[in-house]
Amino acid sequence: MIEVTLGKLQDIPNFDSLSKQHWDSFNNNNPSFNKEILSLMDVVIVKDKETPVGYVFFMLFPSWYYSEIWCQVDMFFLLPQYRRKGLGKKMFALVEETAKDKGATKLMSSYNIKLNLSSFSSSTGFKKINLPVTKRI
Repeated sequence: MIEVTLGKLQDIPNFDSLSKQHWDSFNNNNPSFNKEILSLMDVVIVKDKETPVGYVFFMLFPSWYYSEIWCQVDMFFLLPQYRRKGLGKKMFALVEETAKDKGATKLMSSYNIKLNLSSFSSSTGFKKINLPVTKRI
């Protein structure tokens, strides 16, 4: 039975192997997720027979522009065999519901531009406003 639940990093006992598959999808074989930071975040977990098969992490923070609470969504991964079954939409719906219940007024997300997630993002109600840019220093 597949379920979508709210939890924390410690609720994903197979996080190391899942995150390696996540990282491999970016053609990088050296996962280096910061578990200390991730443990502070909420996470929506997809489980198949109690085994986690996907996750999306999120964290609320006060906007530095407005007197609002915003929610940053990041680290979205679902094993390939579970994709295109509506689970991603369920995951983001639970993120949105939880964030709204905690007072958030805006969801923000970014994704690796190497991956074509624009149709998924628009199907979940996200609007592309700009691309983040980074510079390694």
